Amino acid sequence: MARHAGARAVTICCRPEQTHHLLSIADDGCGMTPETAAASCSIGIIGMRERGGSYLALDDIAVRSQALADPQGLVDGQRGFVVIDEVQLAPDLLRAIKLAVDRDHAPGRFLLTGSANLLGMRTVGETLAGRAAWFELPPFHANLGKRLVKTAKLYASDPGLASYLTGIESWADAVSSGREGALFETWVVGEVRALDRFSSRPSSLCFWRTSAGREVDLVLERGRDVVAIEIKASATVAAADTAALRELRDGLGDRFRLGIVACLARNPVALDRNLCVAPLPSLLGVD
Repeated sequence: MARHAGARAVTICCRPEQTHHLLSIADDGCGMTPETAAASCSIGIIGMRERGGSYLALDDIAVRSQALADPQGLVDGQRGFVVIDEVQLAPDLLRAIKLAVDRDHAPGRFLLTGSANLLGMRTVGETLAGRAAWFELPPFHANLGKRLVKTAKLYASDPGLASYLTGIESWADAVSSGREGALFETWVVGEVRALDRFSSRPSSLCFWRTSAGREVDLVLERGRDVVAIEIKASATVAAADTAALRELRDGLGDRFRLGIVACLARNPVALDRNLCVAPLPSLLGVD
């Protein structure tokens, strides 16, 4: 026999921590004490599947069949907070969620989990770009006489969530999987983007990449002036790390005000008149 706690309201909260997200579920029920437990010969604990909204587990054949046959109908039929587990088993659900989010921008409606690399799914990038979990960085289109890449770059808004979705639990995991550079870049771009929002004159943020593969991770444009940032997840800066900055500088001429290699070095170093190495704390103003 499962005894009801008399709850009338359930609160679900997903809070970002330094290295992970904490999902908590609470209600206004009476709870349980040793005395009430001792008075019952059997106790049932009602789990997430039975409370606090909807729980859709796509490893359940019946649920997965419905998700594959009518993803929009399945999403539209849910109310309140919805947890969808193993979402990678029905990629078209992401498009249905996109439409639902576009219609109703209320936060905290969907929690998606999975055992696959969701960031590697093409459907994820196409579907969730510009929503709560992702943002796009457009390409820099200055006419420099070079063929430039014109496709936007997609970043996760929360690198902690990105780490979780890709199975990375520590920096050592990131290094061993070869993803430390991408995660570091994601975090730095997000921090610079957030800081720029507080400026009285926000910049246009973009990236620069030629068809030959030369790339500058972050370009800040304000009027005619351009500041370019190359991001490196290391403390050592080689000549090759400034090659793209120098090429962009040559093309922009006097529009190019400063080129920065943001990295894990201990001290700032001036490389020449308008190129420098900046430790990350110096770049973000947290020295």
